[in-house]
Amino acid sequence: MAFRRDPRGAYGMAGTRKNLLIAGSHRSGSTYLGSVLRRSGKYWYLHEPCNRRFGMAKVRHSFPYAAIDDPTEYNPVIDELVRGVPAYKSFNFSAARREKLRPYMSNISGQLRHAAYGMFLKHLWPMLVKDPIASFAADYVWKQFDFDVIVLIRHPAAFYQSIRRRNWSFDFRNFLQQDQLMARHLSDYREMMTRDLSKVEEISLLWGCIYKVLADFHAEADGAWIWLRHEDLCLDPMGEISAIMDRLDIPMSRRVEAYIRKTTGGDTADARGDRLHDLVRNSEDVAYSWRRKIGRDELQRIRDITMPVAGKYYTDAEWAID
Repeated sequence: MAFRRDPRGAYGMAGTRKNLLIAGSHRSGSTYLGSVLRRSGKYWYLHEPCNRRFGMAKVRHSFPYAAIDDPTEYNPVIDELVRGVPAYKSFNFSAARREKLRPYMSNISGQLRHAAYGMFLKHLWPMLVKDPIASFAADYVWKQFDFDVIVLIRHPAAFYQSIRRRNWSFDFRNFLQQDQLMARHLSDYREMMTRDLSKVEEISLLWGCIYKVLADFHAEADGAWIWLRHEDLCLDPMGEISAIMDRLDIPMSRRVEAYIRKTTGGDTADARGDRLHDLVRNSEDVAYSWRRKIGRDELQRIRDITMPVAGKYYTDAEWAID
């Protein structure tokens, strides 16, 4: 592979490169893609500033919604994020002693990195916001602040298997309490959100809601955003990432290429132990490992719930177990 010198220099030049948001559902590869792009040296990396556990103090819902033509409570919060001056949640020492330290270390790191960016570095680097939870603000930052946007999408069955393995749950009041979000994008899902759902129904509905909103945005963006399927990233990580970097006008470096090769050449599709983001895996096997772990009845229920949106991105053949 030929490497070319970037005429903008090592710092990326915030004045000539746009800020970037990596969005999409959680467990869709956003952490990995963010890890790759931050190694390009062209962005200042911010990790999940909208995370309710350790992110900005004024975020009280998962997936806060902001809209340019019908402002919500989160418009000024996202404005603060972009300006680099947000207040973060207070560090909870007692909770940090009781629970795993990682979220609380993320709280401290996020505050420091965001403050440093806002005070000193915004003229040197554009920001790279890696935050699936900020997905419902993607249209706003694209229109209001001219962000580049990458959306990662993962097969609904793979998303279900990943969330089930972590034993995570979701409270749909996060959506129901955001009136503009429900009225403009999710009214068809309101009744189902209020039911007593099984785990497969809950996770499938969450996938459907996330990508219904993003598909609405996608239709209006008309090709301006980069959409990347998790499966395609797994099957050809070097090719897909090279294409993204070309689209963003970022030169492929030896450092980035070495990182991609190191992190996609493992011998298993499964994360090791209790690691939330285990990147060193056999990326080709990761794409469709769900086929060995989900029953036919589960798969049919997932498909029934998600098909109105999933049908735009996945063929019938990509739902087959055999």
